[in-house]
Amino acid sequence: MKEAFLHYIFEQNLLENKEFHVISLGIKNTDAGPDFFNARIKIENTIWAGNVEIHVRASDWKKHKHHKDPAYDNIILHLVWENDAKIYNSKGKEISSFIMNFPSFLYHKYEELINTKHWLHCHNEWDKINLLDKTFFLEALAIERLSRKSLYYFNLIKNNQNNWEEAFYQALGRGLGGKLNAIPFELLTQSIPLNTLLKHKENLFQIEALLFGQAGMLNDKKDDIYYQKLQKEYLFL
Repeated sequence: MKEAFLHYIFEQNLLENKEFHVISLGIKNTDAGPDFFNARIKIENTIWAGNVEIHVRASDWKKHKHHKDPAYDNIILHLVWENDAKIYNSKGKEISSFIMNFPSFLYHKYEELINTKHWLHCHNEWDKINLLDKTFFLEALAIERLSRKSLYYFNLIKNNQNNWEEAFYQALGRGLGGKLNAIPFELLTQSIPLNTLLKHKENLFQIEALLFGQAGMLNDKKDDIYYQKLQKEYLFL
């Protein structure tokens, strides 16, 4: 059993447990600390608000030293595949562990997809789907992508007080950043208004000084003469 799969089961609300009801999943944590923040769980007649932690085995709690970490004191739901130990928070209070119940075929299907040697995990399943369902699926994906992109540009224009040129300039910056640097490039264009660049459009040296300076790339001490000139020009501008 893999913990990533258990996270998926919780996120997709596929649990069949009757001891509790998930009102809100909260926010998935991709950093250190509990797996889900600010969840709302109903246990019997009480609604609890707090964090959720998921482990393959309950004993993993102590193995990961959560019993010494106050960050895990606000756990309202501890979900496990195997309940093999009693666990306690840093204050010595026992935390109940609930065994995750879900249809067994889900994990078998998960193993099939994960262990496939094809670059596309669902390669063997694609031919089993009828043409009409495939068409609907692809259309839904296209609409979802267009909606997501449209919302991004709508918000961009709105944040720029309906200035289409400024919005286009920032979108262009994001595009030039590619997948890896899209956000840094967009933030760079947001830090330098388009009109500011246009004022210096006849002077490439000043454009470079502005862009490199705002990007935080002129903060070091170097012997390079051109670099020092850029620093001075940026400070002047």
